[in-house]
Amino acid sequence: MRKKLVACLLIFVIVTVLHVNAQSVNNLPPILYENLEIGFSIEFPASWKGLYEIETLDFTARDITTAYVLHKPTNDEGHWYYSILGMFGRRQGHFTQENPPVRSETCIVLANAGGFTFYFTTRNDYDMDIFEWHENSGSQASAGYLVLKSQIDLLIESFKVIEDALPPAVSDVEGELFIDDTLGISLIFPTGWEGLYKTTEADVYDNGNRSSFAVIHKPTSEWSEGAGHLFWILRISGEDEFDDDNPPVKAGSSWILDKKDGYTYAVFTPSDVQYDDSPQSSTRDGYKLLESQINLVLRSFRVLDGPASGLKAVSQPVYSVEADSDEDGLTDSFTFIFPSGEVTAAPGDTLLMVNGGFIPYLVEIRDNRSLVPLRFVTQAFGAAVIWDPNAREATLTLGDTTAVIRIGEQFAEVHKSGVTEPHDLYTPAIIMNDLTYVPVRALAEIFDKTSGYEEAGALTYNPFVWIDEKTPAWKSDLEALQSECLKAFELFKVYIEAEVQTYEGWDIESPLAEIKQKIQDMKFLRHIGRYALVDGPYTMLVDQSGKVYFHQTGYLMWTIYKADFEDPQIFLGGYFAG
Repeated sequence: MRKKLVACLLIFVIVTVLHVNAQSVNNLPPILYENLEIGFSIEFPASWKGLYEIETLDFTARDITTAYVLHKPTNDEGHWYYSILGMFGRRQGHFTQENPPVRSETCIVLANAGGFTFYFTTRNDYDMDIFEWHENSGSQASAGYLVLKSQIDLLIESFKVIEDALPPAVSDVEGELFIDDTLGISLIFPTGWEGLYKTTEADVYDNGNRSSFAVIHKPTSEWSEGAGHLFWILRISGEDEFDDDNPPVKAGSSWILDKKDGYTYAVFTPSDVQYDDSPQSSTRDGYKLLESQINLVLRSFRVLDGPASGLKAVSQPVYSVEADSDEDGLTDSFTFIFPSGEVTAAPGDTLLMVNGGFIPYLVEIRDNRSLVPLRFVTQAFGAAVIWDPNAREATLTLGDTTAVIRIGEQFAEVHKSGVTEPHDLYTPAIIMNDLTYVPVRALAEIFDKTSGYEEAGALTYNPFVWIDEKTPAWKSDLEALQSECLKAFELFKVYIEAEVQTYEGWDIESPLAEIKQKIQDMKFLRHIGRYALVDGPYTMLVDQSGKVYFHQTGYLMWTIYKADFEDPQIFLGGYFAG
């Protein structure tokens, strides 16, 4: 009897002590953990003291950094894999719960900040495996592991981003904005890359539903043709077929950048050495410096919404056109192919150029006025557009100007600098094909833009209307442009003289003389928005920064494309081919 009493008292004392200790632990403040490498903080319960540890792993290629939360007793037994409680991660890009940064049913998107997505996952693909091991292993640490596992939500609830610890935001990095209208994406190349890189179309990955371009270290490519590749950007049809474990291209390192509007955007890097690795190499260090900054460039990756601003292509046509004819041989319509889409137009239909780039919509002519789709035109300049279907009115806000345009009414209500005034639209706003159309001249006046009209034949088969920013005109520096063309002409002359040896009977003297004469007779014609129209070896568009675009015509083929003055075949089209 006495023994039983002593045992009961002993159990009571133990339980009491444990209860008091538990209460004491629960009353202790949580343990603050800050990970400055990734840029986040969490709080561990005081009861976790001595039972956990953190291990940070950096997946440099994908710009993913993760902090593994481990159960220390299990790890100390030599079972690292089975000690994983979960992981907090940071990945470049903007991901959502619907489009998570990693393929895992347990992935929880915690925050988006500084161009990164923060997340937590237990990686369900091995979660069950770990549970089964702890339930069946007989390990002394397993009971403790399962207790901590049940409290993971406490860590997630305490998560906070430490913004001061994040890498510089893309907007804080000085560099050149690069837009590829064919893929519909943009990047920012750091200032230090200027003159050291080039981009080129990668035809090998364009087989109907793919499109890609390469970024190349220019000095290395000059050392050896085909060398110097830093990375490729790829767009491929389909969103559900690909992920990081099943990338579109299985070469080097490859990972997904974004998925949008039925496309997957991915990046991949070379699988072989792309530079001269010899001791006397003069390009190796330069290549490796740019290689180390690839992730900085990729953090700026964006899929463009709507038509891109300006005629900025990467060795790709700004537009091209295909003619459609019936059995009578007469042209019934043209299909104009722009970076933002394509539109079919009958001869005489009016095309539309907005903010320096063509968009796939036709102009509607009413009462001798050129009406344009309100939403797509104003959004190209950054306007916010709100449509009220009940009032049948659109409210547009751009800068300090707000305009209310009502269907069937000829006057818009314009609020600017605290003053509200009516503005004549010249003809009432209409709805056509579920879009609101208003005169382009009125939009230019309301939002302080400039607009104009070009007859057919100047740059396209069809006439076109344009609306653009009021930007400084190109300084018509014809001498500098002539000098650049003449240098390119000498490069082309060497190429064509070598090429003619392959084909007997070619007359190259007449075309060469014609090209040179047209360069010497170059003249400025007029302005089309931000562009100067110049007559030379081709009709040329020149923007304020001096970028040059050639307009080339041929049999049922018209196109505008960015001129590459380092291309030895620069004057081949129209004179020797096409």
